[in-house]
Amino acid sequence: MTSNPPSGPPSISLELNLAEHNIGMYIPPGAHMNGTLWLPTGVIIAGSFTGEILVECGAIVILGNGRFQGIAEASRIYVEGTVSGAGTDEATPATPRSAGRSVLIGRELIAASQTAQVNADLFASSFTSTRAKVWGSMRSLAEVTRRPFAEQRSRERIA
Repeated sequence: MTSNPPSGPPSISLELNLAEHNIGMYIPPGAHMNGTLWLPTGVIIAGSFTGEILVECGAIVILGNGRFQGIAEASRIYVEGTVSGAGTDEATPATPRSAGRSVLIGRELIAASQTAQVNADLFASSFTSTRAKVWGSMRSLAEVTRRPFAEQRSRERIA
Protein backbone atom coordinates (compact mmCIF):
# COMPACT_ATOMS: atom_id res chain seq x y z
CA MET A 1 0.00 0.00 0.00
CA THR A 2 1.33 3.40 -0.93
CA SER A 3 0.20 6.76 0.34
CA ASN A 4 0.04 9.96 -1.59
CA PRO A 5 2.09 12.87 -0.26
CA PRO A 6 0.07 15.78 1.13
CA SER A 7 -0.91 18.40 -1.42
CA GLY A 8 0.05 22.04 -1.14
CA PRO A 9 3.27 23.98 -1.39
CA PRO A 10 6.43 22.04 -0.72
CA SER A 11 8.24 22.60 2.55
CA ILE A 12 11.41 24.50 1.78
CA SER A 13 14.24 24.90 4.23
CA LEU A 14 17.62 26.49 3.83
CA GLU A 15 20.58 24.26 4.44
CA LEU A 16 23.59 26.45 5.13
CA ASN A 17 26.92 25.73 6.74
CA LEU A 18 27.09 27.89 9.88
CA ALA A 19 30.87 28.22 9.78
CA GLU A 20 30.94 29.09 6.07
CA HIS A 21 28.36 31.85 6.61
CA ASN A 22 30.02 32.99 9.86
CA ILE A 23 26.86 32.67 11.96
CA GLY A 24 27.39 33.74 15.57
CA MET A 25 23.92 34.78 16.78
CA TYR A 26 20.47 33.18 16.79
CA ILE A 27 17.13 34.85 17.46
CA PRO A 28 14.87 31.91 18.38
CA PRO A 29 11.19 31.41 17.48
CA GLY A 30 8.95 33.43 19.79
CA ALA A 31 11.66 36.01 20.54
CA HIS A 32 10.91 39.62 19.61
CA MET A 33 13.86 42.00 19.42
CA ASN A 34 13.93 45.73 18.67
CA GLY A 35 16.95 47.97 18.29
CA THR A 36 20.29 48.23 16.56
CA LEU A 37 22.74 45.35 16.26
CA TRP A 38 26.31 45.78 15.04
CA LEU A 39 27.64 42.25 14.80
CA PRO A 40 31.09 40.92 13.88
CA THR A 41 29.38 37.67 12.73
CA GLY A 42 26.13 36.64 11.05
CA VAL A 43 22.70 36.07 12.54
CA ILE A 44 19.79 33.68 12.02
CA ILE A 45 16.34 35.16 12.64
CA ALA A 46 13.74 32.53 13.52
CA GLY A 47 11.72 34.97 15.68
CA SER A 48 11.28 38.63 14.84
CA PHE A 49 13.55 41.65 14.71
CA THR A 50 12.70 45.32 14.14
CA GLY A 51 15.44 47.89 13.67
CA GLU A 52 18.91 47.93 12.13
CA ILE A 53 21.30 45.01 11.74
CA LEU A 54 24.83 45.48 10.46
CA VAL A 55 26.86 42.30 10.01
CA GLU A 56 30.54 43.05 9.39
CA CYS A 57 31.46 39.56 8.17
CA GLY A 58 28.82 36.89 7.65
CA ALA A 59 25.23 36.34 6.57
CA ILE A 60 21.77 37.29 7.74
CA VAL A 61 19.32 34.39 7.45
CA ILE A 62 15.58 34.99 7.90
CA LEU A 63 14.00 31.55 8.34
CA GLY A 64 10.47 30.57 7.22
CA ASN A 65 8.70 31.80 10.37
CA GLY A 66 11.17 34.63 10.89
CA ARG A 67 10.17 38.26 10.49
CA PHE A 68 12.31 41.33 9.87
CA GLN A 69 11.49 45.02 9.57
CA GLY A 70 14.08 47.76 9.14
CA ILE A 71 17.52 48.07 7.58
CA ALA A 72 19.85 45.09 7.24
CA GLU A 73 23.31 44.81 5.71
CA ALA A 74 25.55 41.76 5.42
CA SER A 75 27.78 40.02 2.92
CA ARG A 76 24.86 37.71 2.08
CA ILE A 77 21.18 37.83 3.00
CA TYR A 78 18.96 34.75 2.70
CA VAL A 79 15.18 35.13 3.08
CA GLU A 80 12.64 32.36 3.58
CA GLY A 81 10.34 34.34 5.88
CA THR A 82 8.82 37.82 5.89
CA VAL A 83 10.45 41.20 5.48
CA SER A 84 7.78 43.82 6.12
CA GLY A 85 7.70 47.52 5.43
CA ALA A 86 7.66 50.03 8.25
CA GLY A 87 4.31 50.21 9.97
CA THR A 88 2.88 47.09 8.32
CA ASP A 89 2.11 43.68 9.72
CA GLU A 90 2.25 41.87 6.41
CA ALA A 91 4.20 42.40 3.23
CA THR A 92 1.62 43.45 0.63
CA PRO A 93 1.80 45.13 -2.75
CA ALA A 94 -0.71 47.72 -1.46
CA THR A 95 1.72 49.11 1.13
CA PRO A 96 2.53 52.63 -0.10
CA ARG A 97 6.17 53.53 -0.56
CA SER A 98 5.63 56.62 1.64
CA ALA A 99 4.89 54.26 4.54
CA GLY A 100 8.50 53.11 4.18
CA ARG A 101 9.88 49.82 3.00
CA SER A 102 12.55 47.86 4.72
CA VAL A 103 16.00 47.98 3.12
CA LEU A 104 18.22 44.93 2.55
CA ILE A 105 21.82 45.42 1.46
CA GLY A 106 23.71 42.29 0.41
CA ARG A 107 27.29 43.24 -0.37
CA GLU A 108 27.62 39.94 -2.30
CA LEU A 109 24.17 38.34 -2.59
CA ILE A 110 20.49 38.50 -1.68
CA ALA A 111 18.66 35.18 -2.09
CA ALA A 112 14.92 34.65 -1.55
CA SER A 113 13.11 31.30 -1.54
CA GLN A 114 9.60 30.65 -2.82
CA THR A 115 8.23 31.06 0.72
CA ALA A 116 9.70 34.58 1.10
CA GLN A 117 7.49 37.65 1.29
CA VAL A 118 9.65 40.74 0.94
CA ASN A 119 8.39 44.32 1.13
CA ALA A 120 11.77 46.01 0.81
CA ASP A 121 14.14 47.82 -1.46
CA LEU A 122 16.99 45.44 -2.24
CA PHE A 123 20.57 46.42 -3.02
CA ALA A 124 23.13 43.73 -3.88
CA SER A 125 25.94 42.69 -6.18
CA SER A 126 23.78 39.72 -7.25
CA PHE A 127 20.28 38.37 -6.67
CA THR A 128 18.69 34.94 -6.80
CA SER A 129 15.07 34.09 -6.24
CA THR A 130 12.78 31.10 -6.62
CA ARG A 131 9.33 32.63 -7.14
CA ALA A 132 9.59 34.84 -4.05
CA LYS A 133 7.00 37.57 -3.54
CA VAL A 134 8.99 40.80 -3.66
CA TRP A 135 7.48 44.30 -3.51
CA GLY A 136 10.07 47.02 -3.92
CA SER A 137 13.06 47.80 -6.06
CA MET A 138 16.04 45.57 -6.81
CA ARG A 139 19.19 47.53 -7.64
CA SER A 140 22.79 46.66 -8.21
CA LEU A 141 25.22 48.10 -5.67
CA ALA A 142 27.26 49.34 -8.63
CA GLU A 143 24.37 51.72 -9.50
CA VAL A 144 24.04 53.15 -6.00
CA THR A 145 25.73 56.44 -5.19
CA ARG A 146 24.94 56.19 -1.46
CA ARG A 147 27.62 54.47 0.62
CA PRO A 148 26.56 51.12 2.07
CA PHE A 149 25.38 51.15 5.67
CA ALA A 150 28.56 49.41 6.90
CA GLU A 151 30.81 52.05 5.39
CA GLN A 152 28.71 54.85 6.93
CA ARG A 153 28.82 53.19 10.36
CA SER A 154 32.59 52.64 10.11
CA ARG A 155 33.12 56.31 9.35
CA GLU A 156 30.85 57.29 12.29
CA ARG A 157 32.86 55.09 14.68
CA ILE A 158 36.16 56.64 13.54
CA ALA A 159 34.87 60.24 13.84
